[in-house]
Amino acid sequence: MKTTKDLILQEERLNVTNAPQQQKMFIARGLVSAEFAHKNNEYYSAEDVLAELKLMLDNMKA
Repeated sequence: MKTTKDLILQEERLNVTNAPQQQKMFIARGLVSAEFAHKNNEYYSAEDVLAELKLMLDNMKA
């Protein structure tokens, strides 16, 4: 039985074929990341990601 997530990922894979090349690459990377996170149960909150990006930006500005 497929989960809602499985159906969404399947639909996104189909949509990749209809997108411009850069958009295809972006979506493909996101799908690979999602599958990796799902297999390894390794997820990050948006708050954590944004904090890390802010730190990287602050370090680049310094």
